[in-house]
Amino acid sequence: MPVISVATQARKEGFFRLEWHLAEQRSLLIAKGEAFILLVTIDATSERGAIVPEAFLAVQWTRLPGGETNAAFAQRVRSLLGLDPAVAGASQPVGRDEGVASPTSRAASQVDRALPAVAWAVGAVLGLAVVLGFVWWRPATPVANAGAASRPLTAEKALAPAAPAEPRRGLKSVVVLPFENLSADKEANAVLVDGMHVDVISNLLLMREVRRVPLDTAMTYRGTKKTHKEIAEELGWRLC
Repeated sequence: MPVISVATQARKEGFFRLEWHLAEQRSLLIAKGEAFILLVTIDATSERGAIVPEAFLAVQWTRLPGGETNAAFAQRVRSLLGLDPAVAGASQPVGRDEGVASPTSRAASQVDRALPAVAWAVGAVLGLAVVLGFVWWRPATPVANAGAASRPLTAEKALAPAAPAEPRRGLKSVVVLPFENLSADKEANAVLVDGMHVDVISNLLLMREVRRVPLDTAMTYRGTKKTHKEIAEELGWRLC
């Protein structure tokens, strides 16, 4: 749900613009008519002259003056998310007049031109993040029963009722800490490094088995001297 305002118009550079771009790219993977992007403007900002991705201009915007929401808007969001009992379980095709972006030929042509020259680097960093994430949240290996399978069962143990199964663990959690800029020209490459960081976090959203820490929280650890154990304790996690 991109929020458009005079504030976003004034900021020519920011993380939100990268997220908008990624949303536009991801919309190409979504079936036509499926709800994905709901545009909201909280002031008098007009589509004409708006500094937004082209795909955002192909839909009608929802206007909420002052950011005030009403029951109709809340009901609409519930309907798009499939939370409305009246439409639950049914596919909800959404047209242009409902403010949901669908792939367009202009957006498709941009994809070919938008492939970054550092795509290989992003792939390598993503692979590294997945490996580090596995080390971060992998379940601890049980050691209490180590070697039990090799010991013969006694008659009493053989007749004893089986122990209840261990409760299923919840989603694994992973935090992608800000990348360290090791390039010679740190100022020139700062945006690239931050962009790769955001791209890795965005790709983790595609993994349903992973609950990732929001970008804003991860950015608070930029330049931190805290150990991984200290960070895990602050986040309420068990570091394995």
